[in-house]
Amino acid sequence: MDKIYINLSPKKEKMENVLLQQASYYMLIGASFILCLIVLCTLFLFVRIAILKHYESRWAKWKEQYKVLSALKNEIASLQKEKNEFSKILTPQNKMAKIFSDIFSSLPQNIWFNSLNFNKKSLVINGDVVKTGTEDYLVLLENFIDNLKTKPYFVSHFKDINIKDSRRDNFNGVEVLEFKLECSN
Repeated sequence: MDKIYINLSPKKEKMENVLLQQASYYMLIGASFILCLIVLCTLFLFVRIAILKHYESRWAKWKEQYKVLSALKNEIASLQKEKNEFSKILTPQNKMAKIFSDIFSSLPQNIWFNSLNFNKKSLVINGDVVKTGTEDYLVLLENFIDNLKTKPYFVSHFKDINIKDSRRDNFNGVEVLEFKLECSN
């Protein structure tokens, strides 16, 4: 035969109800905490989105100016680089400004340069001579070399001035003499 046990004690029943009430209370507090946490995270997310949109709208206004300023910065950097390169060339021991002054003050009419290549030991001048009236190309080139040889500062740096190459050419329908002078110590 099976036994049936019935507890008629109200104390025990009340205790189970209290435990059940406490558990439901803690579950309600936990659920409320999680719900508050979700609400706070959502609010935080919306605030961050609003801030981001605000800065995006401000950035849209300043974007073009930023591009212009970036371009100017790059231009300044390249100019600074060029300045540094020129500063290396125009050192006090070479005094390139004085050398260039001597070269350009020695130029007769109808001679122009295509390039000047300078290193520590030599200066190579590539250019063209246009014939004037009665004077020949080579006479004009010799006048230029003679003028250079009269400049004391230039001669102190470049004692030998030689024509390394010359040839006649046609430039826009005008006959010219292309030349290459090498000035060395």
